[in-house]
Amino acid sequence: MCTSKDKLLKLMQAVNSVGSSSPLLYVKLDFIDKMELEAEENTTFKEALSQIGQLTEKATKNIEDYNSLIEIKNTYSEAYILSKLQSLLHIDKIQEGDSKTPDFKARFRDEDIFIELKSLNMLEGTIKHRDIMHDSLDSKIEAEEQINKGKNVGVGTTVIQPYYSNNKKYDPRSTRLVIESLIDKVNQNIKEQQYSLGDTVLLVDLSDQLPLISKPSEAIQEKYYDDYGKTEVSGELWNVAFGKLGDQIYKPAEFEGAGNVDGELEKEGVLVSHPYIKGLIFHASEEFYAVAELTESNSTVTDCLVYISKKHAFKTKFNNAK
Repeated sequence: MCTSKDKLLKLMQAVNSVGSSSPLLYVKLDFIDKMELEAEENTTFKEALSQIGQLTEKATKNIEDYNSLIEIKNTYSEAYILSKLQSLLHIDKIQEGDSKTPDFKARFRDEDIFIELKSLNMLEGTIKHRDIMHDSLDSKIEAEEQINKGKNVGVGTTVIQPYYSNNKKYDPRSTRLVIESLIDKVNQNIKEQQYSLGDTVLLVDLSDQLPLISKPSEAIQEKYYDDYGKTEVSGELWNVAFGKLGDQIYKPAEFEGAGNVDGELEKEGVLVSHPYIKGLIFHASEEFYAVAELTESNSTVTDCLVYISKKHAFKTKFNNAK
């Protein structure tokens, strides 16, 4: 019997023979093993494996079906994140119906907290993944040519620019670019109805598709000091949540004494523009990081975020990160 893991391995081998797929790099076969072992007792795993199997068969027939590759990663992400949350909380997947609902319901201190999951991908989606596939194939050919010419080791280089867009000036060191790009990606397809069942937070899986410039433990803070310890830098994740139009943003200095002004923010933070979202959880570098407004009415949510996150930051009269 050909399992989902077997199908995925066949697809990965086919892709690797010609290039590289960033979405597939996120999919870990060890976790697919876990899903298969627990599928009969875990409806979410069973449904995810069925969907992944169908998408894998489709992509194997055409390895440049980038939409299917992205959907494999997104389906995997939902099962993977749910599994991680279930190790911390009593939590269930909410079955989809006619109306828009969040993805998960958690029970915390005898109260329900709802979680909507959004798994992010690189800017320009299928176009970016096509370019990566083609560039990695060129690099593979370049390395093989070097070996054919007598070198012991062939080296090819592939440059991945996850935040690059033809519509924007690209600066790989720009904190503001990261903040505004993440705000745009998070804001896509937000439906207020999905946040109407009760206190609901948004969980954003960065999934290595959109890496941060700073460490997540720094990015969650409103400001932190750069490696030289002399210059303040704006935290990306804090500003994705709470940034306001016109806020001055500072990026890491390229060298000691260098300027680090990065311009004024042109996008409003997600929790500012969508006040019905009670908090943001970011999944980055295999850990959860959380931000929220700290108020009396939001205390259960913030207590829950403290419980599940490695590091958290709350907007209060006196802002700080813990």
